[in-house]
Parts: sequence; structure tokens; C-alpha cells
Amino acid sequence: MKRTAAVSVFLALAMMLCLSIAAADEANFLGEPFPDFSVTDTEGNFFTLSEQLKDHEAVLINFWATWCKPCRTEFSYLREVWEKYGDRVAFIALSPYATDTLEKVTAYREANGISFPMGLDAGGELYKKTGSGYYPTTVIVDRFGHAVFFLPGTFFNPAEIERVLECFTGEDYTESAVLKEVPADRTTRVYPVSAKRSVVPENENVKTIIIHVEDVEEPYTCYVVPEEKAHLRLEIASTDHPETMGFVDSLGSTLLVSDTLDSERNAYVYDQSTEGPQGDVYYHFNAGMLTSLELGTKDPDRIRFLLIRDEAYMDEVIETLRQAGYSGDISWEYADSAQTDSNPTETDQTYTINVMDQDHQPVPGVCVNFCTESACAMVESDENGVIFFDGAPDVYHVQIIVVPEGYSFDEDFELYTDRTGGAWVLYIRKD
Repeated sequence: MKRTAAVSVFLALAMMLCLSIAAADEANFLGEPFPDFSVTDTEGNFFTLSEQLKDHEAVLINFWATWCKPCRTEFSYLREVWEKYGDRVAFIALSPYATDTLEKVTAYREANGISFPMGLDAGGELYKKTGSGYYPTTVIVDRFGHAVFFLPGTFFNPAEIERVLECFTGEDYTESAVLKEVPADRTTRVYPVSAKRSVVPENENVKTIIIHVEDVEEPYTCYVVPEEKAHLRLEIASTDHPETMGFVDSLGSTLLVSDTLDSERNAYVYDQSTEGPQGDVYYHFNAGMLTSLELGTKDPDRIRFLLIRDEAYMDEVIETLRQAGYSGDISWEYADSAQTDSNPTETDQTYTINVMDQDHQPVPGVCVNFCTESACAMVESDENGVIFFDGAPDVYHVQIIVVPEGYSFDEDFELYTDRTGGAWVLYIRKD
């Protein structure tokens, strides 16, 4: 997807989400027999849906295009899952894009080390059947030949793909059942959170610039980072869902914030280039956004920002905004010290755990122990699912003791805190 300006990713993302919702709503083919098809893959082998279903429990069809960067990211996840499920589930990646040829797909497959079959959806007939307008798109056909799952957009990690495939494999799957969304992770897990959402460059000598664009209410924040990479600390609030919070770069590639967790630091960290190519144009700046990825919602708290090596390139940033269609007055200024506080979320040596179920709903009545080598203190979550502990600064070993009826947890779960306190979201299962 060629961009005319790096900052256009924010508009592109919003449109992508809206149109993905429309595609999902129009998935009238789910529950119906999927058209049988036969294609020749890059190895010269015939891949026929009906034949594959004779010795596989399901078929995963991924629609993609050679220019699609999110597709490339997702292929690494698909490859990992195919290596685990390939004897039970057949995979095929088909490009319906008009200018993609079998030669281009073959070169792409070899360059990216993709092991499962790839080919073309000539004329895009199968892709049109889904009603999706975006790449990638995934459809799963079950052992009975029915389309039972449809995802316009990317899977965010291999575990999501596995949770979907588990719904259609095994002896218990005896009749077609449509799955309309990726099943929630039901394992007990914990993620660090902060008092508020923020993006903090941890490089030395960082300056913050605020860009004001006429008729645009939300200003752009620009970090001047005099290095090739910006070392970013991503902070999310306790009201955010870690597994639907995403970091979006200037090319539209999306990374789940939970996948950036550095467990030793108890922080989300990500290195992003401060400049680079956008299509066939090279920019001396880069863009990013920290936002919720939940479909059907507009995130008013999203954080969008630019990275630049030197403020000498601000003229290039302003010209790019002009090319993106902003015709009004554009100005910039250095932010004051109150806006550039790099530690806005100090916890004052308290320990807070927000207990949620897999649907991000608070769970009261959960008891946990905060233990040192010499003593333990048991604390219960309140009516808002919040556990607050203000013990002396120490490294506490936290274990779940009791959960309310109707909930369960993994008994081997444990958490070690920092001496300086902190806040976390703890997920347990609503059965």
C-alpha cells in the first residue's frame, strides 16, 4: 500500500477498522458450504478444497497481497502454527491481487521462508465471496465443507490462531458451528499498567515538539531523538485491555502491546526507527500510535506521535502534512517541562492489582497473598475488582488464594513485584 505521507497511517487505520466492521457484518457466507476450488500452488501441486478435507479436519484460507506489510507479519505466526497443526489443518495462502503473478508469489514465498502452500485466487472470485475489502483476510472451512470463521484483518499472535483452530479440531467437533470472533485467552495472566496511558522515549537528550494544525483539534506530538532508534516505553492504563492495545507504526503494521512486555523490567518496550522509507519515498521522520484495536470503537485516548532525528527536518514534516491535505496554518513549538515529564506515573511504593475476567470485567472477592520470606498478608479485591496493598517496600511474592464461585485460575500462577511498587491487571477465568 503506497502512502503519500507517513502521517496518513492514522486516517488509514481508522478507515481500516470501520470497513473491517462492515465486512464482518456482511459475512453472510458463514455457516454455508464454501465453494470447492482447485489451484496450482507455487510448487506446481494441485490444492483442491474437497480433496484436502478428506484427510484434514479443516482448511485455513489466507487472502493476502505481496505489497501488504501486515500480511508479512502475520505469515510468521501462520508458519509457526502450521508447523504444529499442519497434519490436521491444511493451510493455503491465496493472493487475489490483480498484479500478483505466480512468479511473484513464488519469489515472495522463498524470500520469507514460508513453508505452507501459496498460490493465486485468479480473478479474486473466492476473495469476493467473503465480502472483505482488506488484506489479510482469513477464512476457515470445517471438515463438513462449511465456512465457519472469518477474520478481516490480522491475527495478532500465534496463540490467537491456535485458539481458533482448537474450536474446529478434535473428536468433539461433530457438526458445523460458526465462530464469530477470536476466543479470549482463558489462562491466568498478569500485565503491568500505569496511572495513565503514555509513550516515553528513554533515549538521552530527547526534546518534545508540539505541532499545531489549523482545524485539527488534536495536536501532533513530535519527539526529537538524536539516534537511529527511539527506545520507547509504552504505558497503558488499568482501564485498557492489554491484549487489544496496539502499537501502530507508519506503515500500518500493528503490534500488540502485550507482545512487547519485558518481564525483567516489568514494562512494555519497543525500539522504532526515527526515519525510513514509506513506499518509494524516504522520510527523515517516522510515525507511531498507541491505541485500542477493539473493532467498533473510536479510541479518544489514542496517543499518536512522530519521531525525528533533528528539528532541522521540521520543514519536511510540515511539507508532508501539506501533501496529506492539510492546507491551513501549521506551526510548532517546544513543549514545556510539564509536558515532557518522563516519569508521569510514579506509584509511591504502593501495590495495586486490578482483577478482571477474560472479558475485561472486574471481579470482586478475589483473595491474594503478598508474601516476603518472613510473612504474608492476604488482601481481597473490592467491589471494583481492585486489590490495594500499601506494605513496606519489598519484593513480594503474590499468589492467588481464593476466587468467587464461578471463577477459576491456574494454580501455578505467581507474580513477583518490584521493591518500588507498581500496578497490574490480573486475569482469571469466568467459567
